[in-house]
Amino acid sequence: MCWDDEAAVDGVYILSWCNVQTGEHGRKTFGGHQGVLEGLLPGNDYRIRVRNTVSDQSSDPKMLRCGTACGRVVNYLHPREDAYRCSGRFLASPSLAALPSGALVASMDVFEWRGGQNLTLLFESRDGGETWHHLTELFPCFWDVLFVHRGVLYDLAMSAEYGDLIIGASYDEGRSWTAPVRLFPGSGNGDVGGLHKAPTPVIEANGRLVTAIDYGSWETGGLRQALLSIDTSADLLDPESWSLGEFLDPRPDLLSREGLVAGGLEGNAVLGPDGRVYDLLRLQMDAGGTFPMRLCLPGTAACVAVTRLR
Repeated sequence: MCWDDEAAVDGVYILSWCNVQTGEHGRKTFGGHQGVLEGLLPGNDYRIRVRNTVSDQSSDPKMLRCGTACGRVVNYLHPREDAYRCSGRFLASPSLAALPSGALVASMDVFEWRGGQNLTLLFESRDGGETWHHLTELFPCFWDVLFVHRGVLYDLAMSAEYGDLIIGASYDEGRSWTAPVRLFPGSGNGDVGGLHKAPTPVIEANGRLVTAIDYGSWETGGLRQALLSIDTSADLLDPESWSLGEFLDPRPDLLSREGLVAGGLEGNAVLGPDGRVYDLLRLQMDAGGTFPMRLCLPGTAACVAVTRLR
């Protein structure tokens, strides 16, 4: 685990821990900003706190639950953690960008149904993803996707669920960011519908940057799709340079299938072998729905829509 020290002083850190289930507790001393606790019980909840022995400043208590994970863990948030209650309690919408320097930047928003849904956390790795460190936080920022264009790191996101579509740029590999620029306004209200953007690819095709976007909501019964694009030579922070295509249903015959919950959503802009841009979507279905496609994950299917770029 890693920790930041806003006091920016050197010193020895003491990490204290307590098993919530058993009451067992202990502490361990570290000489830097990261360390490993061993011997913790899988499936048990722990409350931890870090204290700097020089400044005598302590962190807020944090919760963790031990267990196994596939791959390399970038960040962890306990399901009962309320440190980010302004936005939510669960990590979601992962995005990853490789910088020209070789560094990696990862982002994730903090989500909760009917929560604020307006905060994104950023982390960096400079050893190929072996270790990760907190970089910064972006607010308001939700459903974001990181991408690099001409050496600059950009973050395309929503201000909140169904909120404004915004973009920001970082010229120092994610440490600091420009103020967010509003590209298109949103409603911020699922009952009437609004813009919806997932962390899906931003690709370069036919001299333009292209990505997929939706409009609608779960409450209104589904989403329609369009492609968002900009000339590769344009200023990405200029709202007038962006073009938003017409929102379309991908395939009426697919959308009328029994068991379909919300239509297509979270599309991926893909450049086909014929030079056209396709929007590869997932279809949201209930567990009992029928669909003429094999090798689908339960609850999902896929379809392709073709839309024109403006």
